[in-house]
Amino acid sequence: MKTTPVEDLTIDGRRATIETIVETVEADRLRVVLQGSMPSRFVPGMKHVALDGFYKSRDGVVARMRDAEFYDYS
Repeated sequence: MKTTPVEDLTIDGRRATIETIVETVEADRLRVVLQGSMPSRFVPGMKHVALDGFYKSRDGVVARMRDAEFYDYS
């Protein structure tokens, strides 16, 4: 995917976004990362960010990403 799809939603009256990032890692493997963010309720200008992701191989195998790999996305 050349663009990152963004979904806007409202949670407890605060605007939040979820981005889906899909990257080719190898010829037969994709990395899929979901990045959610929303403004802090108590600290103006600060955001809360949550990340999750996995690898998907052409043969259908799914593997979780290691926590350390998420530092590239924050």
